[in-house]
Amino acid sequence: MHYVINKLKSQIEKQKATLLDDEGSLSIESLLSSDKFQSIINNCRSFRSRFYTPFVTLILFIRQVLSPDKSCKNTVATFLASVSTEDNNNIPSSNTGPYCKARQKLPIETLAASHGVLSTG
Repeated sequence: MHYVINKLKSQIEKQKATLLDDEGSLSIESLLSSDKFQSIINNCRSFRSRFYTPFVTLILFIRQVLSPDKSCKNTVATFLASVSTEDNNNIPSSNTGPYCKARQKLPIETLAASHGVLSTG
């Protein structure tokens, strides 16, 4: 029984690593860029144009949950590193407050619908 549990844990950790790998064929972004998921985001309540749109916030939230370091600080730092390579002129603050507020504003319906899309593939 112990062997089965360890094997299952190992498989889960492998899948988490695969989802966290942006370069892999199976990443969070590839799962969330489906048409189904886009319609869920489009049905999300209106929001101001900011760095932490519902789409970005949800991706970061999933990454935060799957990451070994589950802190908001690490999540924001990882996000800032990817943003800084794309657009040096418009880098958001390293303050975690805006991300945490955006995460709190994600409607529960959006999270539930996203779970349905992710669990069915």
